[in-house]
Amino acid sequence: MRLLGRSGLRVSELCLGVSNFCATGLYQKSGDIGQEEADRIVAAALDGGINSFNVAEIYSDGNAEISLGKALGKRRHEAIVITKVHRRGCRGEITVIRGSTSSRGAKPA
Repeated sequence: MRLLGRSGLRVSELCLGVSNFCATGLYQKSGDIGQEEADRIVAAALDGGINSFNVAEIYSDGNAEISLGKALGKRRHEAIVITKVHRRGCRGEITVIRGSTSSRGAKPA
């Protein structure tokens, strides 16, 4: 684990990208990982010391964020979720980043 700047957050040196969790469209080309498999992958990552996850609201029309939120479940407090908003895909999700997460299932740490 390393400190993330001056934030006090401790993040793993490896980050797990989840763009193909419950994939649709273009993201299916890299593989479609269903929810059960996503649950296992996230649990294995956390158990193995990986606590940072890379996702974006544009990945699979938001399905990747939703899937990650479900996979983290009660272990959300162990994770650092790195997300971003793409202007082409943004449909109000900026509220998710600011803390209103009802549409994604993952509450801020």
